[in-house]
Amino acid sequence: MPCGERVKEGTVVGLEHIDAEAWPVRAGVDGVVIAQAWGARIWQSQHVVVTGRILPWLE
Repeated sequence: MPCGERVKEGTVVGLEHIDAEAWPVRAGVDGVVIAQAWGARIWQSQHVVVTGRILPWLE
């Protein structure tokens, strides 16, 4: 999911796996993908994708 992409709450925005089968990471809010760990090694408890909520006064 590229940065800047608008998403709805519950949309699959990435996949995470450590030493097991990958499981879907879902957006927690309606908003925009603002950061992702594409190509980076993710350790337990790190963010895979960050979704920012769009506030009305910002549009």
